[in-house]
Amino acid sequence: MQLTHATALRLVCKFFIVFHAATGLVCLYSLLQGASANIIGNIALRVVAVSLFYYYGLYTKPAKYFNHS
Repeated sequence: MQLTHATALRLVCKFFIVFHAATGLVCLYSLLQGASANIIGNIALRVVAVSLFYYYGLYTKPAKYFNHS
């Protein structure tokens, strides 16, 4: 399997999505268990990060210069 620039970027974005989603769920779980309400900002930031990584990393097509092998 040859790893091109676009494929590598998509792989990194998938990792970041999983990482931020998992830590967001851990923060949400800790909030539900009685942690300080100050953690809500962190959860919101994780949701924004996951959304942006999904949109720019997986949903949109890569730029033209990433299509070469």
